[in-house]
Amino acid sequence: MLYYGDMDAICNPILGLRFSLQIFETIPDYQAYYLANRVAGKWLQNSGCRFATHAGHNVGRDRPEVLQHLFEKFIAGKAPGE
Repeated sequence: MLYYGDMDAICNPILGLRFSLQIFETIPDYQAYYLANRVAGKWLQNSGCRFATHAGHNVGRDRPEVLQHLFEKFIAGKAPGE
């Protein structure tokens, strides 16, 4: 899983997405994932690679609940929106 803060100029999500798209066989559409009935971020998946966005430079500090959600889903082999 690749995770980029899309509200941060240091961790450039555009370059991360470009890297991810080199792995994807086709370009999927973004899907939203939710926490507490609110959009927590966007994700896409293809060819065994998952790309998720949201938060700023330090997601563990800025959005710990999102980080926990993503890790729990990743470890369980599920997509963020499942």
